[in-house]
Parts: sequence; C-alpha cells; structure tokens
Amino acid sequence: QKIGDRVSVDVGFGPTISNVSPFNNGHGIFADINGYYNTSGSQIGLHSIVGLRFYPMEDKWAMNGFYVSPTIGFQQFNYQYTDFYNPNGSSANGFRRETSFGFNFGTQNWLSKYFGLDMFMGMGIKGLDIKSFYNAYDPWGNAGAWQEVREKNARWFLTAGVKVSVGL
Repeated sequence: QKIGDRVSVDVGFGPTISNVSPFNNGHGIFADINGYYNTSGSQIGLHSIVGLRFYPMEDKWAMNGFYVSPTIGFQQFNYQYTDFYNPNGSSANGFRRETSFGFNFGTQNWLSKYFGLDMFMGMGIKGLDIKSFYNAYDPWGNAGAWQEVREKNARWFLTAGVKVSVGL
C-alpha cells in the first residue's frame, strides 16, 4: 500500500503447516536423547510480517523500482509429539516461535496496470523459542512421562524470494 511519494507498506499473514512433504505424510520421525523414536505431527500455526519500503531512486515513484525495507516478523509452528512405539499413548504439544527483525533489498516492477513482480533478498536476526518433548523411559524400556526441552536463542538469517502482486 502506497503511503507517500517514495514509501509503501508491505503486510503479509497466513497459516503455517509444518512437517508436510510427499515423503513423511505430516509426521517427522526423530530419535530422542534415549535413542527411542518419537513422531511430531503437524498442527496449524501462523505467520505475519510487516515492512516499510523506501524507494530511494529519484526518477522512480513508490511501488516501482529498487527499495530498501526494514521488516518485523512473527512465525509459530505447532507440533504434537507422540511415542513411535506407543502411538495410542499420551501426547504432548510443542511449538517453535520465531520473532525476527531484518532488512530486505529488492526491486518491484509493475509489468502492467494489474500485475507486479517483486524480487528480494535480505538478512536479519531472529529470536527462537522452541518447546519440544521426549518420552522418558524407565529402566525396563516402558514409556514414562513426557519431558519438556526448552531452547531459546538468537540466530542470523538470510532470506530471498519472489512475490506476485495483483492490482485491482
């Protein structure tokens, strides 16, 4: 959305679905710290991103040409952990939350009055908050209680993409 001669706002939001591929049918199988296997099934999450685009070229107008855009984003992926050896037993819900701040550099070109193409790349830093589980087995190999594992840290990230815009 254009908000000035050389400034526009870019907003995106939608659902996230994790562990989806033609190879695993929505379940990621992984070994826990005891060497036993658990599965993490996909659940619906969400993502959102907001960016303020600045078009610095003097002979161009907003929403056409090269831009620089600081962005703020949020993503949440949700998982349900089940014991691979005891699929009818109890389960535990985990998540992965990402909060990010970065800068994108790109070019947006309106190829016609109603069709635009946007190519970008960027980098930034994201904070991660991951809540996962493993099943604690007793010494005889029987399933015990789910044990929570929490990880919080920050990481650098790189991004690149292509967006298609439709004007009305």
